[in-house]
Amino acid sequence: MATQAGVVVQVGFAFTNYNNSDLSEALVKSVTPLLNDGRARVVFVDNASRPAEVEKMRRIEQTYPGVSVIYNPENSGYFKGLNIGIRALRTGDDVPELVVVGNNDLEFPADFARQLERAENVMQRFPVVCPDLVGLDGEHQNPHVSRPITPLRRLVWRLYFSNYLLAQVIAAASRVSRRLTQRTDHHLHQEAGPIIEGYGACYVLTPMFFRSYSELWAPTFLMGEEFFLAKQIEQIGQQIYYEPSIVVQHLDHATTGEVPSRKMWEISRESHRVYREYLERYG
Repeated sequence: MATQAGVVVQVGFAFTNYNNSDLSEALVKSVTPLLNDGRARVVFVDNASRPAEVEKMRRIEQTYPGVSVIYNPENSGYFKGLNIGIRALRTGDDVPELVVVGNNDLEFPADFARQLERAENVMQRFPVVCPDLVGLDGEHQNPHVSRPITPLRRLVWRLYFSNYLLAQVIAAASRVSRRLTQRTDHHLHQEAGPIIEGYGACYVLTPMFFRSYSELWAPTFLMGEEFFLAKQIEQIGQQIYYEPSIVVQHLDHATTGEVPSRKMWEISRESHRVYREYLERYG
């Protein structure tokens, strides 16, 4: 990683925005030290937000140097939206070595650049690095998947997405039995190392990623991105790495709060259909 005077020279950030522009401004404020030093560029892709939210994004773009907004005429979804931002960051002469992608409900610590610098060795050896994502409740969300998904859990998912009413019953039962049924991979949040999947709210894409790919694999509109990125990296014989020394705060699902629960279930069901199709075809 190119450095100068002990700091990262250039980092690109790409995020999506959908009807929650105040979160985008809070995110920008958290990376202001990088923006002021000219070490970062931030690109938001607005996924056809309401007019009032679009006006907020225009104000953000005008107020903060180094921030640009792409006003998407339609809602492309999560990874497809991020790909629009990635292409913008990597077009022209000033191409960042690292690209941080994710939701706009993130806040970065003041020493984020130094956290990346200290993880330089990891950035050189792995195509995707996952930070320690910490929710407002203090819960660590990575590593998302460090052990293979069991056949029983796959069966539960299949039942969950077979019928909306059944999904509600399964969700209620899951809340009651959470201590017994929830995955506990994130309890290993202090242990750095390769993982199967990282939580989809934030990734760091390194030069190794861009030597093989120009963008994220995005076969779905929303949900399931963790699985598809994991398979994308697996295709080049590499692994995703979890690095707990890089810490980012995540404001827990604030980016999907605008989507009604039935609609979110339908979106998730479609992602699960693509997921199952991939497993049945390739194993």
